[in-house]
Amino acid sequence: MYPIDNYCFKCGECCTQLKITVTQDELDILRSITNIPIPVSKTNGKYMINGNCPLLTPSKTCSVYDSRPCQCRLYHCGRLNPKGEKLGWISDIQRLMSVNLEYRVWRTQMEDDAVKWGNERGWSWRRKVSRING
Repeated sequence: MYPIDNYCFKCGECCTQLKITVTQDELDILRSITNIPIPVSKTNGKYMINGNCPLLTPSKTCSVYDSRPCQCRLYHCGRLNPKGEKLGWISDIQRLMSVNLEYRVWRTQMEDDAVKWGNERGWSWRRKVSRING
């Protein structure tokens, strides 16, 4: 198992596979810290970034990682090592969480942080963060 801090393998999948949706507040933040045009379509009060994320660098890292939107914070590619097989099903991830405390704690913390950050900026995916006993 890789250390918790190393679950991002800089594969760029999150920036190319997601249909990234942002709130107006998140879009304003991104536009204020970059000079990169961010093409969006508005749907149900939220904005969808058209195509691949323009904030991905050539080295497949996020150029605005500390300010990335809530949806990006919630994304997990499902790999446990850089060349590992992808856990393609929720049941695979749930099974891993049931047997590996380190992964469960990491996954829960990642989701809690993302939900808190997003809800502070207008998302309402969950009313409160979950807590695990481990």
